[in-house]
Amino acid sequence: MAKISKTKKLAKLTKFLLGSIAIILIYSILEFIYSIRTGMTHDTLTTCIFAFFGTELASCTLVKIFNIIKEKGENNDNDSNISGF
Repeated sequence: MAKISKTKKLAKLTKFLLGSIAIILIYSILEFIYSIRTGMTHDTLTTCIFAFFGTELASCTLVKIFNIIKEKGENNDNDSNISGF
């Protein structure tokens, strides 16, 4: 099994985050237009869309933040080993 590099993992995660944000924006705009034209809203569908993509955005953002913190910690450890301290 081939290893996937960290940059490819982060690139996929970034693409997923941007896609999720795009879906939420597109849905919001279309729902707004629909509600103006008909006077009705899809309350349950809106709740489900925002719950799903909001949870995905939050979890992916946390993964990304923890990866950045982990990389900074590894870089600091390498810097201190190089300087001899």
